[in-house]
Amino acid sequence: MLVDLDIVNPFFRSGYHKELLERENVRLVASRYTLEAADVPVVAPAVASAFDGDYDSVVFDVGGNPVGATALGQYNHRFRQVPPEKLKVLFIVNTFRPLTASVPDILEMLGKVELSSRLKVTGIINNANLAALTEISHLTEGERIVEEAAERAGLPISHHCVSRRLLENSPASALDALAGERVVLEIYTKLDWEDYRPSFPT
Repeated sequence: MLVDLDIVNPFFRSGYHKELLERENVRLVASRYTLEAADVPVVAPAVASAFDGDYDSVVFDVGGNPVGATALGQYNHRFRQVPPEKLKVLFIVNTFRPLTASVPDILEMLGKVELSSRLKVTGIINNANLAALTEISHLTEGERIVEEAAERAGLPISHHCVSRRLLENSPASALDALAGERVVLEIYTKLDWEDYRPSFPT
């Protein structure tokens, strides 16, 4: 099950890809209000089924700041019932975003997210990227910053993300040096303006 609780970013939401997810045997839970009115923080009542159903795994997708993490706080009593060994709270960091660009920024944001979500982070994901412009050097630069932040927070780097394009066009040795389990990203969400080509009068 994938629970889309991202009430922060209206452009990149798992809930927009329901048919694709269902083809892959993933049940999606997302509020229609969340998808249709981006500024209305309403979550689906079906979220409760994530705790009661028999699923191989359940992923909660929330916004990566204190406002987004607040969506998890209301389910704190349910998360406390999950055995600790079965609960992972992963903090995804892109060091090319303003609020997580440095070690102090990452640690500050991590603390605020923990406070808002009422959950303790168990691992950090290195998702350093500049979208389609990402190169290996960006991942390694991001890892350097994330590694120091993780060490200061006493947390492991659990994963690193790399696009399939980059994976297929980069030396294996460069990627193998990255810490954590690899997550290969296939990009399905495309912003409307990415295909825009301005026409100029001749």
